[in-house]
Order: sequence, then C-alpha cells, then structure tokens
Amino acid sequence: MNFHKAPTLERLSPLLNGLGPFQRYAIWVGNGILDVYLTDQAACGWRVPREAAFLLQLPSLMERYRWEEILKELGWQRLGMTETGFTRYSFKAHTALISTWPGEALNGRDRWYEDACFHCERILGNNGSELSVFSPLYLLATTLDSLPPREADLRYSESFARIAYLFAGRPELVEEIKKGFYEVRQHIQRELGLLLSHPDLEEALIHVLPQEEWYLSEVVIARMKEVSTSMVFS
Repeated sequence: MNFHKAPTLERLSPLLNGLGPFQRYAIWVGNGILDVYLTDQAACGWRVPREAAFLLQLPSLMERYRWEEILKELGWQRLGMTETGFTRYSFKAHTALISTWPGEALNGRDRWYEDACFHCERILGNNGSELSVFSPLYLLATTLDSLPPREADLRYSESFARIAYLFAGRPELVEEIKKGFYEVRQHIQRELGLLLSHPDLEEALIHVLPQEEWYLSEVVIARMKEVSTSMVFS
C-alpha cells in the first residue's frame, strides 16, 4: 500500500511521543493526517484538517476502563466531548480527538469502524516507529457515513473535503476500492451515487480544492462516477 509517510510522521511525533506505551494501540483515522494518503505529488502542501484523531484499540479490560486515567498520568488533559463521539484532549501545545474501540462512545455511530480497525494498515518510520492508519478503502467508507445531511452546505464539511482530496490526490483509490470486500464496496457505491446527485456538488468541489487545482473537480467527479457504476464491481 502506497503512503506518503514522511511529513505525517514528523508532524505527529509530539503526539506519538506523548502516548508513550499507548502508541502501539493508536489507529489514526484520517483527521489531521490526510496527507499520508495523498500520493500525487501535485497534492503536496494541500490543507489538511488541523486536529488529528485516533482510536485506542486497547488489549485488556483494565486498560479499557482506565484509559482516561492512564492518559492523564501521561500528561494529557481532557477538554470535553465532541458530537462525533470522540473526546478532545490536549498534550502540551497540541490537541487531538480520541476514542476507544471497542467502546461505548462510538457504538451505533459508524458501521465500518470495526472493519476499519481490523483491516488497518501499518506504516514504518525510518527510526523503526510504527503508525497504524485506516486503509484508504475504509477511510472513505467511514467518511461517507459522516457527511452532513443533504440540506447542509457541503462547502463547509470537513468530511466532504476529505473525500474530495482522496479522489483528487490518490490516483490509485479507484483500483483499491475495486479490490475491497463486496459489502464495503457496495456501501461506497451507494453513498457515492447519492453524493453525485447533490445539486451543489460542483460548487462545493471548487470551494474545497486549492484554486490552482480547480480543474481537478472534473477528475474527482469522473473517478466517483467510475466507482458508483455497477461495472466497477462486475
């Protein structure tokens, strides 16, 4: 799997160091690390969400009950819950969104978290460190489920921007979707069909893509259409 790891690992290093022994259980879910997925060199330097988010997939019941206490012992400060089921924490000058899987906060919020954790990809750093991330397929599936209601303004949706950047900055995404399991491919196909029918789709793409990359709005739509047609899965 192709990932653009160097700048992402460097930017996350303060948070990774702050997790101490919990670092091995963290699965980063796309927020704040989107550039790890953008393999097109033209996408380098695109804006990514400011705040990283990750799930802690803890191995023991004791750690699942005490994870917030353990984070506090490591120097993290709880700032409050978000509407997405994640808790915002600060560590020194940084903040991150954190939840656990399995855990009550995300139950019923997203069908694909369990599969995404099971099929996560691992990125090795030059110093031997390891970063676990959602695969592009499951990042797309979970992000599609977090889109705002149809009547909302797509231009200001971080989830929509993430989808647009994935299709514009990761040329291999369509082929990766084709190779995925049938159920998640079917879900992506259905949800992209709904997104393609949104009346403000083109305007929203122009808003979220960098001005010098506006021409990519046609590329994004073409790639979405390729995925959304049944021929992709024949």
